[in-house]
Amino acid sequence: MTDFADRTSLFDAEQDAMVHAVPRRIAEFAGGRQAARAALEGLGIDPRAIPMGPDRMPVWPQGVAASITHADRLCLAVAAWKSAIPILGVDLETAIPIPPQLVPEIASDADLDAYAPLPRGEAALRVFSAKEAAYKALYPEIREVAGFDAITLRRSGTALLAEPARAGPWHHHPAARALVIRQWWRGGHLLSLALPAA
Repeated sequence: MTDFADRTSLFDAEQDAMVHAVPRRIAEFAGGRQAARAALEGLGIDPRAIPMGPDRMPVWPQGVAASITHADRLCLAVAAWKSAIPILGVDLETAIPIPPQLVPEIASDADLDAYAPLPRGEAALRVFSAKEAAYKALYPEIREVAGFDAITLRRSGTALLAEPARAGPWHHHPAARALVIRQWWRGGHLLSLALPAA
């Protein structure tokens, strides 16, 4: 995890993506790239540019699954060899419950039931973060933009599962799969990690 950074920490190939960006976007982008380089270093990969692809997603080294997130002034990245963990996604949110009027846009009743008996605002934030992490894990395989209705959440014993919704655009995609979501609510933040289900 890193703090926001400045443009000087970026490689030339990364600077190109920030030519017209506002200072806050540059800071979060640079902090995210610093966190990503630290995560890759954990795999034994030397510091290198992590450019932005045509779809604005990071272009990772071959054979690596990784994800970046940021909230407030914190940036975090996770990375693994695809041979060990083929896909993963991470999301960090400020731990503020979702206002009641926004809950229906984010979470279905079934999604909220996965978090019963938590209050709706907190449950909706957990749904939002879980779906963000799942989206980040699945999108690099599926490469199709979809809304929150593309993923549903459910409990299976003690595990929280994120799955392509049966009526959604991703359900019949060959790369669609179920993910396990792990979440931590600490220090004023909610962290969600999406990993392939066994």
